[in-house]
Amino acid sequence: MAIGQMEKGAELKAALEGCGPLGCPGPEVERLWLEIRDCVCTRGRADVVPYGSGRAVTVTEDYASDELLSAMEWLIKNEEKARSLEAESLFAHLSAEAKRSAKGSGRAARNDQLHGVTNVSAGDPIHFYELDAPREES
Repeated sequence: MAIGQMEKGAELKAALEGCGPLGCPGPEVERLWLEIRDCVCTRGRADVVPYGSGRAVTVTEDYASDELLSAMEWLIKNEEKARSLEAESLFAHLSAEAKRSAKGSGRAARNDQLHGVTNVSAGDPIHFYELDAPREES
């Protein structure tokens, strides 16, 4: 794991350990939300392959709120497991949940790409092409 990810994992672990039960509101839980936003959520651009997909989708900081909500939802539902994880594993779980899960940024970005696509039968492939890229005829 990269040094930056190790540091982010340590920050997340410390913020989680500083909280009481996550169902109880308070400044410690608010700090945890901010740590997740700062350590896990996308800034800039990233290519993400959502679970169950074979292709990457580009995610920008516009999807950070989807990532934050997805990561926190997983954390609240899996609080006991999350507290038992090492810092690096905690970071990996939260990052994957934020970006690759059904409610994460990768799915949100893919859904945005498909918004308005009509007259496609179930199971039929959809191909995306760059407007300036030459296409191979099939």
